[in-house]
Amino acid sequence: MGLNSSNVVTSRTSGSGCSNNGLLVILMVSLFVVGVPSVSCLTPPSAIKKAYFGLEGFIAKRKVNQDLDPTATKFLVDSDEDFRNSIGEGEQSKSNSDRAASFDHSLWDMVLKKHANYRGTVEGITTNLVDYRGIAKDPYFDLYLKALATVDLETLLQRAAGSSESNNELLALYINAYNCLCIGHVTKYYKASRKKELPPSINAVTKTMKDYRGKDIWDVPAGIIGGKKVSLNDIEHKILRSLWEEPRVHASIVCASLSCPNLRPEAFVAERINAQMNDQAKAWVSDSTKGINIDTTTRQVTMSRIFLWFKEDFTTTKSTSPMAFAKQYYQGKEQQWNTDDVEYFPYNWKLNSIVK
Repeated sequence: MGLNSSNVVTSRTSGSGCSNNGLLVILMVSLFVVGVPSVSCLTPPSAIKKAYFGLEGFIAKRKVNQDLDPTATKFLVDSDEDFRNSIGEGEQSKSNSDRAASFDHSLWDMVLKKHANYRGTVEGITTNLVDYRGIAKDPYFDLYLKALATVDLETLLQRAAGSSESNNELLALYINAYNCLCIGHVTKYYKASRKKELPPSINAVTKTMKDYRGKDIWDVPAGIIGGKKVSLNDIEHKILRSLWEEPRVHASIVCASLSCPNLRPEAFVAERINAQMNDQAKAWVSDSTKGINIDTTTRQVTMSRIFLWFKEDFTTTKSTSPMAFAKQYYQGKEQQWNTDDVEYFPYNWKLNSIVK
């Protein structure tokens, strides 16, 4: 995600009762000093609220785009059918080394199906809850981490340059790696805790790291992929967002928090990655507690803050705006959307953990 509770673009619920007198000054100071005030304080005139969201989006854009590689050649995402056909047609002619380049996500799949298949509501937000304690003790989790560390990225990248089938493989690899290594931050915190406690949020993990206290968790080394140490920001910005123009990625990578899209209880795989990302996008935008909510009376739209922070990612050849993207996948009751006065959910960074 790359945006935490100390960043200026993070929203917390701070109560109500703000007046409009001097609100603009309060907004500016709060953005740069104490974080974002509650949207409930932002009463009419709506121009102030729009200016506030505009400023938040501007700051977020500068932060999340600072690690993008604008010169990177974009990889395409093949349709699932085309990918499966390419594998079937070329299987007989492939050498053993080519076949070995495909990465097996079955270990990660078993971990997710066992420990990330809980549904619940926490602080009014519905989500898939994760058994982090169980994952910390699961030997398949450690084995998958070792597999990520030794994956033959060079071969996959070489094939991706001249063969479309590896694009889907790389995309599945990095989405799974992000989710796995993010969970790894939490499990390392748990294992290091004398009382065997989980962190209250992903942002609290660095408090136990002697070498990284005061740093954002997103910039801390999270693990190894193909022999190279990477952070979560490396995966999200330098790789996923730089190499693919694919807004569905935002529905698929999960930062261990309640307001994130749900962690999928299965591994992403190359041959079904479009169906999986579509399903993630539908579940996310159709969740009225953190994705998209449409007021039944006013038709006012409230959106996830991810649409504000990564606005440009949803303005692509596949969608003209965050709203257009959301409408493609929204599965809620069909009704008119009032797009003139968009609100954004406060972002709850509390850990998406089951309670034991």
